[in-house]
Amino acid sequence: MSAALRDGSVLWLWGDTAARHDDGSLAYFTIGTASWSEAGTPLVSRDTAGPDGAAPGPFAVPDSVRCPHTHQRAGTWPTAAVVQPVGPRDRVVAWLAVVCFGEGDRRATDMGMGVAEWWYDPADPPRGRSIVATWLNQRLFPAATFGSAAATTPDGRIVTEWCERPEDPTDTDGFGPCAAATTTFDRVADPTSYVDADGRAVTASTVGARHSVGTPFRLEGGAATPYPPGPFSIAFEPHLDAWVMVTSPWPGQVPFVAVRIAERPEGPWSGPLTVRLPGCSDRRGELHLGCYAANVQPRFSEPGRLGIGWYDTAVELFPIRGAFKVATIPYS
Repeated sequence: MSAALRDGSVLWLWGDTAARHDDGSLAYFTIGTASWSEAGTPLVSRDTAGPDGAAPGPFAVPDSVRCPHTHQRAGTWPTAAVVQPVGPRDRVVAWLAVVCFGEGDRRATDMGMGVAEWWYDPADPPRGRSIVATWLNQRLFPAATFGSAAATTPDGRIVTEWCERPEDPTDTDGFGPCAAATTTFDRVADPTSYVDADGRAVTASTVGARHSVGTPFRLEGGAATPYPPGPFSIAFEPHLDAWVMVTSPWPGQVPFVAVRIAERPEGPWSGPLTVRLPGCSDRRGELHLGCYAANVQPRFSEPGRLGIGWYDTAVELFPIRGAFKVATIPYS
């Protein structure tokens, strides 16, 4: 995910960060990192990995979370971020899926959704320093739905969305229906502040239930692939004068991205416009190497073109290396 800051620079939030040696072995693997890009070079990630290959540190460590298995460790995946201008600084509020991983085990245990903040001062940018968030609530909701998205409305509210996800990730048609709620910056860490369009509180018991707002819809399915599918995202596109949703069809790793539009962030949303992505149908033997984690990138939009991003699992094949890519797609 990315957050555009007031001076044109960008805060990037990553799910996993890894580097590999030439023989394909891992040099490091860190769950949930952050990096910063200067305004003039928004696609150059100024991370904190040193020349000796030292691993960048995590953006937020869920230190109050106890994993259910002794071989697991806790980490976070970012799902959404919004920016609040406060005086001369920017306050970035980020929602983080808290997960527990085991060494060599690709399965993740859902430990809930947390929310954290990070402050940016244009007069003192984080050059060469670790970017570390401060927790506001490590367990905002008990379920960390991967379909979380957030954006600010013109009147300064925060709108959040999520989609019910199937217990079985191979259930490609079981994602949804989706729901929306609003909150405010000053109460973003209070789960009781999240209310639907009718003012009903979205409590822990209703998150994950079929508690839809507007016109319920389901997101189309993709190939049956392992976690993580990556979040979906929403943003207001001023050049289009509409809200835009960008997503990789559940559960991800497909050669295309789906785009929807709406007059309101709560929907109803249009049907999907499918946009094929280059280099997202690679194979190595029997291994399918697709793309996932598609999201909207408003920092790179311009009149007539929408900024999007996605993760390509294979930009190199020997050894396999992936990278996040950014592009624009035309619209009329």
